[in-house]
Amino acid sequence: MTTLKTHEDVDCTSCGSSRHTEFARSGEWGVRQCLRCGMRFVSPRPTAEATSAIYDEHYFDGTGDFGNRAEDGGYQATATGYVARARHIVKWLMELTGLNGGRWLDIGCGPGYLVSVVNELGFQGVGVDISPDAVRYGRESLGLDLHEATGEQVSEVVQGPFTVISMVDTLFHLREPRGVLEQVAALLAPGGYLFAGPFDLQRETEAGSEITALPQDVDVSGWGIPEHLSFVNQASMSYVLPELGFETPRFLPLPLTPSDVTGQRFAFLPPWLKQTLRNTVRRMPAVQSAAHAVAARQVNPAAGYVLAQKAPGSTGPAPR
Repeated sequence: MTTLKTHEDVDCTSCGSSRHTEFARSGEWGVRQCLRCGMRFVSPRPTAEATSAIYDEHYFDGTGDFGNRAEDGGYQATATGYVARARHIVKWLMELTGLNGGRWLDIGCGPGYLVSVVNELGFQGVGVDISPDAVRYGRESLGLDLHEATGEQVSEVVQGPFTVISMVDTLFHLREPRGVLEQVAALLAPGGYLFAGPFDLQRETEAGSEITALPQDVDVSGWGIPEHLSFVNQASMSYVLPELGFETPRFLPLPLTPSDVTGQRFAFLPPWLKQTLRNTVRRMPAVQSAAHAVAARQVNPAAGYVLAQKAPGSTGPAPR
């Protein structure tokens, strides 16, 4: 009788180093830190088949064990909030880069809310997501150019070059972030931009320096394991991106959302009132957008995004 393999052990999924140590556990899963680049990753982790099974038809409707389960209806019920956040992110990136058009690929696009926004703002948006149900919804209901694939399969379903490639709320879902970033570098046009995050901006070490002091007994119950497998940080991204042909990356603090501000300032409100306010705002997209614009004036300096430009003369990743 054949025993189905459900766990696998891996080395650092960013730099490939075999020098790493466990500093926390989440049930049957270990959380390790690379001693070379600082990457934090799950090992042992679920197999690829088990990971794919997480993103079934229940993931986006809020009835499964993973995904957005905070609201009835899951991601679809909070679409106005996702669109408002996407619009802020895209306009922010346009200001940072001076771009106002070109091909834009969003990896981990879900139903395609960010893709729809980039189309509105003058780009040609393409999306890739692991969920067949999310992709189907984006194609059929929103008319978007979406493709079903894991991040590790992205170059199998789309062709470059792209002016911008974004990964918003995607990095921690990836099984092989280094492999995905290699494909991103190959798909970007010279001078094109990668925008990815959010992730930890607290640097425990300079990239490439030996890590000697590791946290112990860290509470990782809120890390979303095993849905989330890769916990990149500023040190690990600083290590890997130059190897892939990117110029010095910029690390940008995370703009807050209305939910962040509400949690900070209105925690005293009863749950029923907060829910009523959320439902009211959802029915008024203009109010939702204004709330995101106001909230984003504040930032969380401990978390954020990376903006990295592919070197104009670069043809792709450097050999490892």
